Amino acid sequence: MVNRFIQEVRQHYRRPSESIYLIETAMFGNERQFINNCLNSRKVSTIGEEVEQFERAVASRLGVKYALATSSGTAALHLGLMALGVRSQEWVLTSPFTFIATSNAILQAGSQPLFIDIDRTTLGLCPAALEEFLTKETEVDSSGNCYHRASRRRIAACLPIHVFGHPANLPAIVQLCQQYNIPVLEDAAEGLGSSISGQSVGTFGSAGVLSFNGNKIITSGGGGMLLTNDETIYQKAFRRANQLKSSMNNEVKEVSYNYRMPALNAALGLAQWQHLDQCVQQKRKLYNWYADLFGEFKVQVMQEPPQSYSNYWLQAIVFPDQQQSDIFVRKTNEAGIETRAAWKSLHRYPLFNHRFHCSLPHAEWAESCLANIPSTIVPNA
Repeated sequence: MVNRFIQEVRQHYRRPSESIYLIETAMFGNERQFINNCLNSRKVSTIGEEVEQFERAVASRLGVKYALATSSGTAALHLGLMALGVRSQEWVLTSPFTFIATSNAILQAGSQPLFIDIDRTTLGLCPAALEEFLTKETEVDSSGNCYHRASRRRIAACLPIHVFGHPANLPAIVQLCQQYNIPVLEDAAEGLGSSISGQSVGTFGSAGVLSFNGNKIITSGGGGMLLTNDETIYQKAFRRANQLKSSMNNEVKEVSYNYRMPALNAALGLAQWQHLDQCVQQKRKLYNWYADLFGEFKVQVMQEPPQSYSNYWLQAIVFPDQQQSDIFVRKTNEAGIETRAAWKSLHRYPLFNHRFHCSLPHAEWAESCLANIPSTIVPNA
């Protein structure tokens, strides 16, 4: 199987001997014009008009009232958590099978992640595991705050993640969290272009976050965006992202940050934004190609969950066990084709290791049996 995979992938990307990487940034030819226009305006920092144009374009497409462009997706997560009122030594419910940035943002807000297991169909937070935890381990006090019984800490937020672009079951997660008065912040960093029953991911909770890092489906070089329909959340995030400029003549009572996206980055994002639909279609086309290829070997390629439309940002295959996954990853990398084992589950890291995590068998399964394969799209292919 491995030799056939190497042969087919080299032919697909038309690279007989050159290295093939997991994801390379796709360029479409209009980026230079947008960046030159920004340079000619001499407004290349956070005051450039491209920033607001980018925000309006994203908000309009995704159907939200407010979009705040930030210097990174992690910055947007941090702002979102603070705007939701997350305070020191509180819990944020999330899943451990993801890139470390999500939990780093939780720590940055002064809180701690409490990990709930994932759903093997979506790879996101499992509603059944969440319901079991909330029912057995929490209580809501007379003020409406949800507390974790064992630690007596408030549960300040829930932060579900759309892994590899596949939508988590947000309708079920949001419904559960509403019963316990827990606000939801969606990490849709990998999910731009994905939807559930026609509704864009990142728009189900109180707020959502996108990333435009260089490896994402479209890029601004570096950057992110906070999405919300709540004006209060937006205003809180905006003030903190701009170092409380609106309060400079008043007494400053809270810490703020320089988290705004520069216009040069927004210009690149606007150029790429014109090709979002093309990028999603190319990613979905690549999934179909991989599904046919691996179908011959009876190896599953992760597919979009029911009622969902996935951008297939990062393709993943499922092996029966870790040994087979490790062999595949080793041999393909030796042949100059970058693949990788899926993330190490975050509960294994000392930084996030504490005794209050739930049982996490599905996250450990994903860590052992999933591998990512080249997911670069070829523009105009």
